[in-house]
Amino acid sequence: MEKIKLTVETFDNILAMLSSPDKENVVMGLSCIEELDITTGITYLLLIKKLANVSSKMWKEYAPQKSEYLKNISFINEAPMSFQKILTLIQERKVPISDIEFFLNKFALYMTELIRNDYLILDSIEIKLKLKLNDTEINR
Repeated sequence: MEKIKLTVETFDNILAMLSSPDKENVVMGLSCIEELDITTGITYLLLIKKLANVSSKMWKEYAPQKSEYLKNISFINEAPMSFQKILTLIQERKVPISDIEFFLNKFALYMTELIRNDYLILDSIEIKLKLKLNDTEINR
């Protein structure tokens, strides 16, 4: 299988496969992850690890190289991945600004859903995030 470039366009498709109740879809999603080109997809890989409800056992079985990679970049496979940890890792790797914007967008969506689930009255809430990198602001 040729290396897959995980991008904004493919992120949602693979996340949907990994979120499926059908084990075959999860296995297919992890197989795609296993063929991921890390040089272009670290932000997406870390977010998928955070957002997909896939056990470490399945990651190790169906995406062993990516599971080991995540472990080696100072992520303990058995512990939950935090958004703060993801941000730190992608900043350390100097990913493109577009990847950081993608991360901030997904984090904002996650926080919005979290708040909406706890406070149904806040149906019209929208969260915007701003991150400062070397005196440059990134809005999301």
